[in-house]
Parts: sequence; C-alpha cells; structure tokens
Amino acid sequence: MTLTQIFLLTFAGALIYEGLAWAVGPSAMRRMYDQAMQQLGDRQLSNAGLISVVIGVGFILLALQLPS
Repeated sequence: MTLTQIFLLTFAGALIYEGLAWAVGPSAMRRMYDQAMQQLGDRQLSNAGLISVVIGVGFILLALQLPS
C-alpha cells in the first residue's frame, strides 16, 4: 500500500465518521461543538490539534512499517 493510498483511506474514514455523526444528529453535534468550544481555551485546542497530528503521523509511520 502506498503512502497516497494510506492518506486517502485515512482521510475518507475521517470524513465518513464525521459525516455520519452530523447526518444522524445535527442538533446534538451543534450543541456538543458549542459546549466544547466554550469550555476549552485556545491553548487547549491547540494542544489537542498538535496531539492529533502527532498520533496521525505515528499511525502513518506504523502503516509504512507493516508488510504490504
């Protein structure tokens, strides 16, 4: 599996997961996002984003190590 395939599959999976949540319960998702954004400061959101990037890169590196 190539890096491009891994990226596309990962991106597609994230879109499907996020899209399903919004399709099934849009008002619940809106409330959840509103509450989360009010409770978290910019630094916490930035740290969460950075952690997400690091985990994502780790998964890609792990996927590249697996036999294809």
